[in-house]
Amino acid sequence: FIGLPFYCMTRVIIGTLRGFKAIKYKVYVENLFGPSFRFLLILVSLIFGLTVMKVVYIYTTSYFFAFIISSLLLKKVFPIKFISPSPRMRLPSKYFLNFTWPLFLVTLISQFRAPLNTIVLGTCAKAADVGLYNAAFLVIQTVLLIITSFAYISLPVFSELIAKDRWPELKDLHKLVTNWILYISFPIFLIIMAYPKYVLTLLFGKSYAPADLTLQILSASFMINICFALCGLIMISAGKSKQHMIIDLLMLMSLGTVAMVLIPKFGIEGAAISLGISTLLGNSLSFLYVRKFFRLSPINSAGIRFMLIGLGYVALSKFFIAWLAIKNEFIVLTIAGIIVFGLVHLTRYSIEGISKQELTFFRTIQGKIRS
Repeated sequence: FIGLPFYCMTRVIIGTLRGFKAIKYKVYVENLFGPSFRFLLILVSLIFGLTVMKVVYIYTTSYFFAFIISSLLLKKVFPIKFISPSPRMRLPSKYFLNFTWPLFLVTLISQFRAPLNTIVLGTCAKAADVGLYNAAFLVIQTVLLIITSFAYISLPVFSELIAKDRWPELKDLHKLVTNWILYISFPIFLIIMAYPKYVLTLLFGKSYAPADLTLQILSASFMINICFALCGLIMISAGKSKQHMIIDLLMLMSLGTVAMVLIPKFGIEGAAISLGISTLLGNSLSFLYVRKFFRLSPINSAGIRFMLIGLGYVALSKFFIAWLAIKNEFIVLTIAGIIVFGLVHLTRYSIEGISKQELTFFRTIQGKIRS
């Protein structure tokens, strides 16, 4: 409880640093200092005897020092006085509240949506089914980190372009970032969908192989949804937080309704289908909104060609591995990765090369991270 205020303030400061595109400071605090400091304290505690209370003290101490360091970094990026502000400063409280309260509800809805399938599974299915579903979903969550990373980097750039009314540049950037999400994640989803048993067995053991169909359904649904992954981010950047909240609420309602219908009949496969339907509904509504009001389209001919080439190479990998009659999970996934991930990018590069827009984008991102 004592560490909670420091944790919350650190999250606020990290969000502010992100808004000012100081991404490297976010990495310093959240990804380097925090985990390293906690690991060091836990290591010391193990030497002298680790107890539950010591773990609590470790996390509280790490939250406190993370708050101190993030505050100093914020002061460096945004040198203003937070105490005794000028009487001329006026916070546009009405606009601020109108924009932020829907985002607050979006966060709550996301927290409810994430475990909803697990709760329904625990009620309607066996405990073993919950473990199988969570293992399959964990694989998908790991791949979704690619989308999260691109979204984290892109949000300040999107917001700046919208604020400056530079819609042609935003249109090009939206397609460019979506394509790169596609270039990285689509081959991985293809491999997961083509070799689900090998993935589950390699990561969790043979006892998790029965979740292969669930993993296929999840990978197929999210493979479609990655094309529209940034539409919700565009809505937030444009200040359409209420519309985004409504879409998230519809996703939650559809997930709960479909899950209650499908899970009792189909078990973990029903849970995967319900999650795929709700995610497709939300992303489709976000896409339609962005398409209608902002005239933005997330995908272009290059992305479509890439997906078709990927499908061809995954079929080639299935034929080649069957011809070699390989059964070892690591060898199978290595060969599939080389064929699907490696050759598809080699083909794309040989046909299209790297555009000037891509070079400009990555140089800009590199500059923002270093600054």
